[in-house]
Order: sequence, then C-alpha cells, then structure tokens
Amino acid sequence: MTQKFLLPLLASCVFLSACAAQTSQPKTTPVVAPPVALEPVTTQPLPDLAARVSTLETNVAGLQTDMQAAKPKLEKVDAIDRKFRELSFELNAIDQRQTMTQAQNSAPVMRDAVKTEPVKKEAAPKMAATADVKKPEVKRTEAKKADVKKTSGPLQVQQLRIGAQADKTRLVLDTSAPARISYDLDNAEKILIVTIPKAQWGTAVKGAATSNPLIAAWQANKADDSVQLVLQLKQPVKILGSNQLAATSTASDRVYLDLAAEK
Repeated sequence: MTQKFLLPLLASCVFLSACAAQTSQPKTTPVVAPPVALEPVTTQPLPDLAARVSTLETNVAGLQTDMQAAKPKLEKVDAIDRKFRELSFELNAIDQRQTMTQAQNSAPVMRDAVKTEPVKKEAAPKMAATADVKKPEVKRTEAKKADVKKTSGPLQVQQLRIGAQADKTRLVLDTSAPARISYDLDNAEKILIVTIPKAQWGTAVKGAATSNPLIAAWQANKADDSVQLVLQLKQPVKILGSNQLAATSTASDRVYLDLAAEK
C-alpha cells in the first residue's frame, strides 16, 4: 500500500522541480543578423510560354498535313468544274449547229437580185400600097427600175444577199437607212455573228446557202434593241473588210462584209 502512494508522489515532485527551474532562468534578447546584399536575378524564359509555342508549331504542322491530304480532292473539284464549263459550252454549240442544220434543210436558198424586164417592141404594121406612106410609130418601153423600199421609223434590215466571187464571199445587208455593223468570228466553232445595233429585222429570219463555199446557213435573232445575224460557216474564214454604201436611185442604203477562206 505504501509503495502505491510513493510512486505518484515522487513523480509530482520531479515535475514541480522542472517547472521551477524553467521560471528561474533569465529572459534573453533575440539577435538580429546584419543585412545581406542581394544579387541581381537573371530572368529565365517562362516554361508555359515555351509550351505554348510548341503547341502552336504542332497545330501549324497539323494544318499543313491536312492541306496536303486535301490537295488531291481540291484538284479533282477544280477539274470537275472546268469539265462542266467545257460541257456547257459544247452543248450550246451543238444546239446552235442543230438550229443551223434545220434551217439549212427547211429554208430555200435566197437569190435576191434586181430584176429588169426586157424591152418589148411592137410589131410594125404592114405598109399600105398608097402614095402617101407613113412610117409606123414604134412604141418602146423602158426597163423598169428596181423598186427601192423607203421606210420611215427605226432602222430596218430589208434584205440579206450572199454572193460568191472568185476569191471571196460578200454578205450584203440592204437597210432603210445608213447602218453600221460589228462582228464576232469564232473559227473553232465555225460561227460568225454580225450585230446591227438599234435595228429591226424585216425579211426572212433564217435560210441556207447551199452553193456558197464558205457559208452553210444563217439565222437572225433579236437581242435587246439590236439584231444579231448568226452564220454557220463551212470552214474557217478571215474578214477582208466591211463598208457602207449610200442609197442611190435604184438601190437602198447598204452595208457589206467580205469573207475569204483562211489559208
């Protein structure tokens, strides 16, 4: 029994003596270290910036790879687009040729020329057997002049004439007033388009020239306030020249275009 009480008592005494020793020690003042000179710090590239640059380079390389992969497809699309345009142009040309062929098969060849009537002479009556003989009067009729059509109002194409000469073919347009023309020649498609500005078409709208060595057929089309004369050619040609001819007492105003075979 006495040992049980002695041990806790001894422990309490030791604890109290340790506390007394701590309280009896004097307080010390902390010592401050002298200031130290700071050296300049060199800047280093930020690791996140380098990572971003690397990411951008990777993305650009990926885009270049995608463009290289898509380049054959883009070239195919461009080739298809060119083929569609060529096909559309060829279809238009085929349609134009079919129209010209139909006109050639159906329309007669126009051969317009100034016609004159021969002079008619009346037979002289038999002379009577009398002393006073009178000479019979012979009546003569002059050849009629070609009727020149004179119209008022807007310019009108009254007649189309196509004539073949030894070294060229002449295309003549008879008009109601002085006219000017422009032309567009396409030897690849064998088509010649003659435009008469601010005019109306007053004769047959289509026809064929079977015997002409250069022109196969023609057709007149209205284009806004102008007229377009489309000629289907038999072979490549060249334009020799064009000019206007003023009206005379026997002919109206004319404008012509000379063609020759391209050698």
